[in-house]
Amino acid sequence: MVVCRRRRLEGLTLRSQVRSGLQSHPAAATRMADAVRRAGGARFARRLVAAAGLVTVEPPLPSAHCFAMALVNGSDQLATALSADGWLGFERPVPDVLAAVVRAKGGLVLDVGANTGFYSLIAVSIDPSVEVHAFEPYPPVLQLLHANLSINRAGRRVRVFEEAVGCASGHARLHIPDPSHGLVETSASLNPAFYVGGTLTSVSVAVTTLDLHVASMVRQPRVGVIKVDVESLEHEVLAGATALISSDRPYVFVEVLPTSDIDALEEIRASCGYVDVCLRPHEAVVGSPLAFDPDGWNHLFVPAETLDEGTVLIESCGLEVRR
Repeated sequence: MVVCRRRRLEGLTLRSQVRSGLQSHPAAATRMADAVRRAGGARFARRLVAAAGLVTVEPPLPSAHCFAMALVNGSDQLATALSADGWLGFERPVPDVLAAVVRAKGGLVLDVGANTGFYSLIAVSIDPSVEVHAFEPYPPVLQLLHANLSINRAGRRVRVFEEAVGCASGHARLHIPDPSHGLVETSASLNPAFYVGGTLTSVSVAVTTLDLHVASMVRQPRVGVIKVDVESLEHEVLAGATALISSDRPYVFVEVLPTSDIDALEEIRASCGYVDVCLRPHEAVVGSPLAFDPDGWNHLFVPAETLDEGTVLIESCGLEVRR
């Protein structure tokens, strides 16, 4: 009976009227796809999601839940990459490593520079007990972040904060590349020097620090993971998070760009007692001096006292660990 039901689901077609309805109600499309997937129609579930103008993201971990993201007619480069190449279509191997670390560490995940929500959705799809605080100050991207969270049931466990994060609270100018290219802008920074060779626009945004943010919470859960992608000012985010880093010892993902302040990042890493792991597509380089790597922009800072645990987690993602 189960086999027959699965075959009937896989054989269904989507009429144009149905497609139009799904596109008008993407949250309903994802709920319907979840029900179809549970009934054994995984292929048809993916077709339902695609008909709604979404892409299905399937974390390759046992018991992890699928989630969906809006393609925005191909203008979201991240979602388009996932549609073309699946789970490994964006920033390999960071999705695997972040998923493994979130599952192991739990607690509160701080997603600084959340963009349209890919990493926030990974975190809440991996573990039903995890909550995420997502920081995104750029209004057009913020709108898409809210939209992506709204179409996923797990998105309810993501709280969005319309703020930039730095080393001091207040207000600052957020600099954005000229948006006339028509794509969802994936980069913005409080540092105007982050972008070379083009025109920048800017907007005023509120700025907070992670220490202030956590201290202001009535209930202060342990922070298990911090992900920072702020286009060259990662060192300022960490400088504003030294109290929580000292108390909670989270794993910290940072992006290292050619315009990053390597010396400042290295000083904070060393003073906090962390070990750098450069995440390259097929290997992880442990303990080398921090530097920009064109094949490994993303790094994981692991507390020195849990480096053995961190190494096991990284190896579980199929990466060769090199020291």
